Amino acid sequence: MSFTWPNLEFTGSEVESFISAYKELAESIVDDYENFNDPSLQLVGPYQSPQNIKIYLEKALTYSAFIVKQRAGNAGLGTDFNIGSSPNPINLSQEDLIANLGCVFTSECMTQALRNYINKSPNFSIDSSTLSPLTMDLLKFMADGDSIKFSNTWGDLSIGSRRGFLGTLIQLYNTVLGLQSELTGAGGNILLSGHILAVAGLSKYLGGGGGQLTSGDLESNNPGIMSGIKGNIVSVLRDGRGVESTGKNPVDFGGNADDTVVLIDFDKSINKPLSYALGTATIVLDPNGSPKTIVDDYDFEYGWEVNRSGTGTVAGDIVTDSMIVPGVNRSDSAGNPRPNMTIHDAIAGSTQPPSAAGDFGEYARAVLNTWLRYPAAAAYGNGYHSTWSGHPNSEGSGKPFGIHLDLTPY
Repeated sequence: MSFTWPNLEFTGSEVESFISAYKELAESIVDDYENFNDPSLQLVGPYQSPQNIKIYLEKALTYSAFIVKQRAGNAGLGTDFNIGSSPNPINLSQEDLIANLGCVFTSECMTQALRNYINKSPNFSIDSSTLSPLTMDLLKFMADGDSIKFSNTWGDLSIGSRRGFLGTLIQLYNTVLGLQSELTGAGGNILLSGHILAVAGLSKYLGGGGGQLTSGDLESNNPGIMSGIKGNIVSVLRDGRGVESTGKNPVDFGGNADDTVVLIDFDKSINKPLSYALGTATIVLDPNGSPKTIVDDYDFEYGWEVNRSGTGTVAGDIVTDSMIVPGVNRSDSAGNPRPNMTIHDAIAGSTQPPSAAGDFGEYARAVLNTWLRYPAAAAYGNGYHSTWSGHPNSEGSGKPFGIHLDLTPY
C-alpha cells in the first residue's frame, strides 16, 4: 500500500531526519498489517483496517514533524504553525467517516448486532429471531432519527402493550450491559458505571412505585458499581468542568455542618455518561473535598416532574403524589396545557437532532439522546394530565422518585 504523504516545508537536519525515519516506520507498520506479520496482535475498532492506519499515519506526520521542528528551535517554516488552521485536514464524507470508524449505522446492521448480543446470553428470555415489530421499528428510528414516524405509529399503544415493550427494552439494556460488565466489571469502567446507573433509574421509573433509589439498591444488583460511581465523581471534581458551588446547607442533605454542597452538570463534565441518569445533581463533600452523598430527583421535563416548593423537602427525598406535576415540555411556551401533546412533541424541544450535514458528533449525540429519552416520554403517553392521580396510567409507570446515594462506605 503506497502512502500519499503531505508536502512539508519544514527544514533543518533534525526534522528532515525525523520525517525520513517516520516514513520508514510507517511503511513497516502497514506492511505488518497487510501481511499479518504479528499473529499475536489483537486489534479492535477502527484499528482493524490497514486503510484506516494508512490515513492516520499520513495525517499525523504534519503534527509530529511540527513538534520536532519546534523542539529543534531553528529558523524557518514551522515555528509559527497554527494548529487551528491545519494544512493537512482529513477530508472524508460522513458516510466514509462512519465506515472508517467501523460503524454501519443502518437499522439492518443494528438489528443483526443486537441479535448477536442476545445470542451470547443463554439466559435471555427473548428469542433474537422473533424480536417484536415495535422493537424493530425502534431500531430503525435509532438509525434514521425519524421520531415523528415512530411516535405516530406507536404513541397510542395501550398501557399494557407499552409496558410490555418498555420492559423488553429494559431487558435489552440490562443484557447488553451485563455482557459487558462480565468482561470489565460494573464499577471498573467509566462508561459502564454511568450506563448501568441510567438503566437502573429507567427500570425503576418504568416499573412505577416511586419511593427512592439508594446505593444499597444499586450495589445489590450490580456489585462494585458504587465504587465506580464514586471514582467517576472524584475525577469530575478534580477536573472541575460542570462543577458549581452552591452555598447550600449540607445538613439539609444529610451532611455535617463542616461539609460543603456543590452542583454538577454532568453533561458539561468529563463524565457525560452520568448525565443520562443524573443530569444535574447535588453532591455533598466532606471537609477534604471527597464526595459523601449524591442526591437528585429522577423526573423529566417531557414526562412527569417533581415540584418540592413549600414541602420542606429537598432533592433526593421520597416523592409524594402531590409533588408530581406535568413536565414543562407538556405545555406551550405560555405555560398553557397542550391536550393534544404527542410523545414526539414532548421530546422535540430539547432533543430533536440537528442536520446530519453539520457536525457528525453532535448529530449522533442528539439522536442518541432522543431515543434514550423516548421511553420516559412514552411512559407518560400522549396528551396532558393535570395531576398524577388524574392520569390514565393506573399501573404507575413513569412515576418520579428521589435518588439518594451514600458514597461513604465505598
